[in-house]
Amino acid sequence: MKTFASTCDFGDQEEGLIRDRVVLGIRDMSLQERLLRELDLTLKKAAEFLRASEAIKREHYVIPSVDEIISRLEGRQCFSVLDLKEGFWQVLLDKDSAELCTFNSPFGCYIFNRLPFGICSSPEVFQKKNPKLFGDIKGVEICFDDLIIAGKKKEELDKILLEVLDGANENNIKFNPNKFQFRIEEVKYMGLLVSRDGIKADPSHVRAINEIEKPTSKNDIKRLLGMVHFLSKFIHNVSAVTSPLRVLLKKDIEFQWNHEQETSFEEIKRLISSTPVLKVFNDSLSITIQCDSSKDGLGDCLLQEGHPVSFASRSLTDCEKNYAQIEKELLAIVFSFEKYHNLVYGHKVLVESDHQPLTSIVQNPLVKLQPDCRECYLNY
Repeated sequence: MKTFASTCDFGDQEEGLIRDRVVLGIRDMSLQERLLRELDLTLKKAAEFLRASEAIKREHYVIPSVDEIISRLEGRQCFSVLDLKEGFWQVLLDKDSAELCTFNSPFGCYIFNRLPFGICSSPEVFQKKNPKLFGDIKGVEICFDDLIIAGKKKEELDKILLEVLDGANENNIKFNPNKFQFRIEEVKYMGLLVSRDGIKADPSHVRAINEIEKPTSKNDIKRLLGMVHFLSKFIHNVSAVTSPLRVLLKKDIEFQWNHEQETSFEEIKRLISSTPVLKVFNDSLSITIQCDSSKDGLGDCLLQEGHPVSFASRSLTDCEKNYAQIEKELLAIVFSFEKYHNLVYGHKVLVESDHQPLTSIVQNPLVKLQPDCRECYLNY
């Protein structure tokens, strides 16, 4: 049989793999136990189905964004969260698919009996399956292996939860009891804290940034910027704040920590420590986008009823820096609509800009606009 995965070892953390029929192969139980006990690489990390992934056509399934999911929680006041235990491994493979998921171990050849990590289409297959099981239950939002159950009252919440558990029992779906959150008014989900009051940054992420040591290399800066990006929706014009740090990431720039970098580093910590509570998006309310451009970047704020829903920003490319100012201002609008496309498309949006000449754009021929601006103009 052709082996598509690289040679790998079982990990001692996966002692239930064979017991739960996740993998099939060796039948000598004593050998299985020794295999699971002595080898220290986890199967998730070791099995790389590179050749199989190259030949597999990915499922056409749009995975909902976190913003989309959270917007549907607007008006809910109490929550429960369920985590699917070893999510992918709850999806059984048919015989033909299982044979394609063959891998070597030091003790022989095995096949996956369940959906493995490392296959390119696994996320879509898994995410497509969950809505079939729970998608018809009102008040349930699904994102990968997390299920948020939301209700306006505790009685409604409990009713939905029982319906979910009944469906899970019928389909032999298992949840992780250690990650179960029950009847809470503020739910931690995908690194955010969601409540009836709005969305807040997870204090653990804020604390991690505040406690991080001063970067001493380009890799340290990349790590810091990655952590900041995770909370960028809470920070106005974060791109401008982090600009002195991003300069050091250029290939031809030597790493030198100067006053500009120190100021940027301290400002990041200050802004992270005072992040606002964002409003949960409500598609029945009026939408306003405030946007602006500078010589180096673009920035915006999505608002409803005067309250911020999200902030976004990015730096300009070298080419974009040569645009005329009116084109930069229009590019800021383009950036804003692309950023919030899943939320605002199909709705009337009030755009607020401090650049009066933009009002003349609607009378100008489209051929005079930059291609990316022209495309957005036609779409919206």
